[in-house]
Amino acid sequence: MSELSELRTENTKLKFRLSVLKNSIDDEKKRQMQSSANPTTDEPKSAKSQSFSANMIEDKTAMNSVLHSIKKLFGTAIREAYPQLTNAPLLVTRSDHADYQCNSALPLSKYIGGDKRLNPLDVANTLIKHLPPNPMMGEVAVARAGFINITLNKEFVSKSILNVVTNGVRVQSLADKSANNRVVIDYSAPNIAKEMHVG
Repeated sequence: MSELSELRTENTKLKFRLSVLKNSIDDEKKRQMQSSANPTTDEPKSAKSQSFSANMIEDKTAMNSVLHSIKKLFGTAIREAYPQLTNAPLLVTRSDHADYQCNSALPLSKYIGGDKRLNPLDVANTLIKHLPPNPMMGEVAVARAGFINITLNKEFVSKSILNVVTNGVRVQSLADKSANNRVVIDYSAPNIAKEMHVG
C-alpha cells in the first residue's frame, strides 16, 4: 500500500515537472516568433542596459536596495562637492550607531588635501550639503572623525513594508517583463540526501 502511494506521489511530481517544461517550451517558442517577426537592430549593449534601468525606476512596486540607493546618493554628493576627483572613495556600510554609515570623509580628506590634510568633519559637512534630497533618508548626522550616520525615514520604511505585504517581494531587476534577461540561482550547499528544492 505504501509503495502505491509513493508511486502516486512520484507521478504527481513528474506531471508537475512536465507542465513546467511545457510552459517553458511555449514561452521560448513565443520569444522566437516575436524575435523573428520583429528583428531588432544591433543596438549597443549599453543602450539596452540604459533603457532597462530606466524601466526599472518606473516600477514603484519593485523593491530597491537601500544600501545601493544610499551609495548612489553619496556618490552624487561626492561628485558635486569635489568634481575634480576621478576615483573618489565611496564607503557606505551598515552601522551600529544608525541604520547606515558613510565613511568616505576621512579618506577624502587625505585624498583632497594632499600634503595639507583637510578636516574630515568639514568634508563630511560638505558632503551633507551636496546630498540630494531623498524621501528614504530621515536624519543624516556627522559623528566624530567625519563619520556620517544615516537613519532611514520611518514613513519610508513603513511604506516599503506595506508595499511588500500588498504586492509581494519583487526584485527590482526583474520588474521589466519585456526585458529578455536570464536569472541564475545558485544553490551553494544543497543537501544531497534530499530532493532539490527551495525552502
